[in-house]
Amino acid sequence: MPPRDVTKRSRTLQRKFVLLRFCDSLKVPRPNIQHTLESIGHIKDISFLNDATTAQIQDTLLHSFPNHLTRENISR
Repeated sequence: MPPRDVTKRSRTLQRKFVLLRFCDSLKVPRPNIQHTLESIGHIKDISFLNDATTAQIQDTLLHSFPNHLTRENISR
């Protein structure tokens, strides 16, 4: 029997995070708002492990948005 092709799954996930401002009422920002968010550092490509815990993901987000995010408001 020939060997089966086994697809290896990546150990990391790459996601684009959009940190909305408190004044942003939409869940998905319009293109003009998205450009503003990107220019002020509210949009980042972030990688984390597939089996990362909630605490590890929160730490990654805190380090990625140090000027905009604190432990107190990370759940928003």
